[in-house]
Amino acid sequence: MKPPRVLLVGLDPVRDGTFLIARAKEMACRFKAAVVLFESVQNQYVNSRYFKDSLALSHARQSLVNRHRERLERLA
Repeated sequence: MKPPRVLLVGLDPVRDGTFLIARAKEMACRFKAAVVLFESVQNQYVNSRYFKDSLALSHARQSLVNRHRERLERLA
């Protein structure tokens, strides 16, 4: 079996992921692999029911994604 080249780490957006990231870092060093952090983002209030126009909805979605991206970058 070949060693992995990329490790995908799925994080919970509402929990501290430092343990998982530390473990992934150890494994990445052992296998000389890259680490990709991943969060599945969903917010029930960011949908068309709560926004009058598509531009406002698009802005809300982008803001949500940007906040989570910034969190992942800080954790990385």
